Amino acid sequence: MYITDVQLEAGSDTTAYLRKSYNEELHNCERYYQKIGDASNQGIGTGFFNTSSEATIFMPFLGKMRTAPSLFTLDSNIKVIRASGGDQNCDTTPSFQAGTHSCNFYMNGLSNGDVGFGAQLRVSGTNETSCIRLSAEL
Repeated sequence: MYITDVQLEAGSDTTAYLRKSYNEELHNCERYYQKIGDASNQGIGTGFFNTSSEATIFMPFLGKMRTAPSLFTLDSNIKVIRASGGDQNCDTTPSFQAGTHSCNFYMNGLSNGDVGFGAQLRVSGTNETSCIRLSAEL
């Protein structure tokens, strides 16, 4: 048995049923919450090394958020990949600056970065928590 097309309203006045597609509903939800990076070795942001121990990484969001989000989760399985090869965990919590379409991570506590060369933020784990979660709740 399937129950569909149900709409609850307060009061005695009714309005026409408004059907939304899955994509419309997902877009509306992603304005408040986004989970980015849910596959092993998925690149989720790119940037460059400012110094051998600091990198600035730009990460676009899946869609526009309601307001600049807060960083809800940054898993330990998120790694910084050097353009010259090799990866490493960030030893400290990165600084995070966000708008409604994208954010910058300022990763420090790294080592052996090539100044001015590329860096990539990548998911390396395979479990449910290996991702970045953003929240723009009310």
